Amino acid sequence: MDSLTDKPLPVEFDPPLLDADYTGIALLMTDLQVALTYLDCKEGRRDTASFQAILRHARRTYDELLGVLPHLSISDDNRRHLDLQLPVLQMRLMRFGEEFPSSIAESVMVPPHA
Repeated sequence: MDSLTDKPLPVEFDPPLLDADYTGIALLMTDLQVALTYLDCKEGRRDTASFQAILRHARRTYDELLGVLPHLSISDDNRRHLDLQLPVLQMRLMRFGEEFPSSIAESVMVPPHA
């Protein structure tokens, strides 16, 4: 549960080593879910300014997750969840014309914990 909103987090985390770590991971997980949800909601209106802002936010979320994922100290279950959701976000971004270097695309498309 999120102590600020009393709503369940997308994934329950193991007890964190540091509150800052927990908060950062929870924020990343929430940002990932928001990006996926907004892309779903706005898919039919690609030409609007709000959709372009959502697309930029989703790409920034993807890039941030890709950068920090190797450095996160999280449980195997949480790692698997991120490993499965990151390719989903990447595929949705690609559907909207985002391009990725082939080395990144190949490494992300096959989750290592499959």
